[in-house]
Amino acid sequence: MTVVAPAGYGKTTILARWAEADPRPFAWVALDPRDDDPVVLLRYVAGAMHRLEPLPPEVFDALSGAGGSGWTKRVARLGNALAAREQPFVLALDDLHWVANTSCMDVLAELVQSIPAGSQITVASREEPALPLGRWRAQGWVREIGTTELRLDEREAELLLQAAGIELGEDEVNVLTQRTEGWAAGLYLAALSTDTNFEVSGALLCFTWPARKVPSCPLWTSEELRFCSTGIVRRCARGPRDPNGRYRPSRSGNAGAAAPMGDRQRAGRLHR
Repeated sequence: MTVVAPAGYGKTTILARWAEADPRPFAWVALDPRDDDPVVLLRYVAGAMHRLEPLPPEVFDALSGAGGSGWTKRVARLGNALAAREQPFVLALDDLHWVANTSCMDVLAELVQSIPAGSQITVASREEPALPLGRWRAQGWVREIGTTELRLDEREAELLLQAAGIELGEDEVNVLTQRTEGWAAGLYLAALSTDTNFEVSGALLCFTWPARKVPSCPLWTSEELRFCSTGIVRRCARGPRDPNGRYRPSRSGNAGAAAPMGDRQRAGRLHR
């Protein structure tokens, strides 16, 4: 499954909530620019899967040494280990937009072929990944979630604002939701703006931008804009760092909601 939307739409949050609701264990990999190498990527995937259930030592032997080229045999070793898994699992790759190397995309495409029945790979990205999605769509292997599914409606926006301690009238909530196009981070920033002794109507006037672009608003500090650019909802969903210094999703957060999705047959390899 692919979850594709700009920053602040709650991609990580919905993955974290899905992990809470799904009985299958989740192997979570939070990517960053340092992972834009096929062998490095394979190592992190192997490490995440190893924490669910130990992998054969030969998998890590194959992944040792320098990265870069020569990943073909290495991905086959890891793929065989994943295909042999009897317990269904979900492998979640968050922030895939940091990975631009075409060899990394080839690695992921190969791993998808190895996912056993009942298991899934899901990726979250700010842009559509360079994977063979067209072929997978035709084969029924992929389910896709985008901004249309992630944007908040008026009732969800009202709940988000109430959680931030902001009480608005129905008309004001409707206007704000329309102007932000349901963008969760934009709604949250609206709450910050109206929480600094400014008139609510004045803050609403600032929200006249196309969603997904950071607006210029004199009521916002640089710190608030930094939160916006990195994704408010994603930050709220993060839990403690793992031994590698990477964030793990919180299992106790209550931001956003997602139910388990899709059947668990082989056709759902990349389902969410």
